[in-house]
Amino acid sequence: LNRYGWDGDWYLQATTDEGLPLGSKDCTEGKIFLMPNIWALISGAAEPEKAQAAMRAVTQYLLKDYGTLLNDPAFTRPRPDIGYVTRYAPGLRENGGVYTHAATWSVWAYTVAGQPERAYEAYYKICPPNRSADIDTYKAEPYVTPGNIDGPLSEFYGRGGWTWYTGSSQWLHRVATHWILGIRPQLDGLLVDPSIPTGWTGFKVTRKFRNAVYRIEVKNPNGVSRGVSSITVDGSPHPGSLLPIFNDGQEHQVEVILG
Repeated sequence: LNRYGWDGDWYLQATTDEGLPLGSKDCTEGKIFLMPNIWALISGAAEPEKAQAAMRAVTQYLLKDYGTLLNDPAFTRPRPDIGYVTRYAPGLRENGGVYTHAATWSVWAYTVAGQPERAYEAYYKICPPNRSADIDTYKAEPYVTPGNIDGPLSEFYGRGGWTWYTGSSQWLHRVATHWILGIRPQLDGLLVDPSIPTGWTGFKVTRKFRNAVYRIEVKNPNGVSRGVSSITVDGSPHPGSLLPIFNDGQEHQVEVILG
């Protein structure tokens, strides 16, 4: 991946049957694709310097007004050597639009890259209630997750489509709770690893986990984005960021201090 899939500033998407690169700086359309770049980080396959460069490219080319585009620039003519994505109108769905399922993964990738502010920006821009102030552009219900949002080359830039799309709504919830709030189930416990904007003073989460209820309060007195300074569980200091498995049917109070 790092030897043959790297294009200089980001990862390639693929090659055609004739061996032409797709998602390369040499392409006039389909120059960069979201999926190979964010999954290079999520998978852990990206080399550290390449990981940071890839996310800089994602921010520069793909993070737009209404979320993270699937690719850019959109294709303006059909390409039989690439396939059906090029037969969508420019900016629609997979052809240069915000494909919500993938856009939620960009939130995850930004946290992996150590960029909490960008992670929240990518989340905020696709979170449906945040679009209700501009409903004439959005045109979709503000209380459900759309499958896609039209990209910059669409004449309806910012329009939501394919609403009530449960796959992407579940992922939108998951990246918010697991990667921004950072409360993630592990095999041997419940991990607390927030990745939040520095302006947040804290938050509270009630989490059911393996026959116990964890009432977690995270405090951010120092205005940081990441890093757990201390944890107390039921009033006693707890080492590390991995909460124990209680499995006792009881509630447990957890206080987390960031710093």
